[in-house]
Amino acid sequence: EKRNFLRNPPPGANYHFDMTSVYPVALATLDVDENLKQMRFDLVPKQINEEGFWRNYFYRVSLIKQSTQLSALTHENRILLLLFIFSIVNICCFL
Repeated sequence: EKRNFLRNPPPGANYHFDMTSVYPVALATLDVDENLKQMRFDLVPKQINEEGFWRNYFYRVSLIKQSTQLSALTHENRILLLLFIFSIVNICCFL
């Protein structure tokens, strides 16, 4: 969706972007993702400059990564909670 590439990270977002360090990754990503290549062709420089395009793209990627990590952590916490409950049930059964 175009707006994901056109909207800047919100003010106060804890996000650091360094075009120099991500540019090789950006170019490699274009080689394997035809949809991204087309989106860049459609938007740069007509609606957004190169750096803004990649800043917004990698910001959205960082949000997805954070969400995935949080989901994994939540899953791990559920497993730990179940193990804790199971151990309490076992202790109670032996008392």
